[in-house]
Amino acid sequence: MKAVTIVKSIMKRLVALLAAPLTLIAPQLVYAQESDLDLCPETQFNILCKIETGDFGGILGTAIVIMFIVAIIIALLWLILGGIKWITSGGDSSKVEGARNQIIAAVIGLVVVFLSYFILNFVLTLFGIPGVGGLKIPTIKPIVEGSSAGGSVNDGIDTIRDRVENQR
Repeated sequence: MKAVTIVKSIMKRLVALLAAPLTLIAPQLVYAQESDLDLCPETQFNILCKIETGDFGGILGTAIVIMFIVAIIIALLWLILGGIKWITSGGDSSKVEGARNQIIAAVIGLVVVFLSYFILNFVLTLFGIPGVGGLKIPTIKPIVEGSSAGGSVNDGIDTIRDRVENQR
């Protein structure tokens, strides 16, 4: 019964941790008046400024990178906590063993995170996508040349029918 409450507690913290960055990405900016404020200065975080409304692939790539960063931070904190436990064990062999196991688990976690990132980038490169940051979701372009996406389906079908008849 205690394990279930621990898992629920971890899941609540994980959802809260992941929900905070997503709320910063999701809303659209709305202003009541024009401003000279530069919303996308040239800094290390300007990847967030490249996200557009219809750019789901960019949002997905950014979310994956953020999840990798969060996983690395958690593993490093786990490693530091294991080191602190080792230092404060006072020579007790059971505490030293527990701290050593925690450090080993943190190192294995870091290795898994880095390997999964490299494998993901390798597989995406094999499919012609330039890494996690270059994810693009395919979109359907209008069939009728010069028209917008608001054209009717019948217009597109008529255009296809005309092209087939012209090829005969």
